[in-house]
Amino acid sequence: MDRAVERGLDRRGATPIKHLGIDEKSFGKGHDYITVLTALDGSRVLDVAPE
Repeated sequence: MDRAVERGLDRRGATPIKHLGIDEKSFGKGHDYITVLTALDGSRVLDVAPE
């Protein structure tokens, strides 16, 4: 999976981002959260950060 993600990131060109979305999601029981950064115009996930 790590190699596939690395290949996908290498293929993705550096394009300007006009609109950035930031969302916090919880999963599982308790208070486990992740932060998701997305490019709203291209509908793609840019980063997923724990906590």
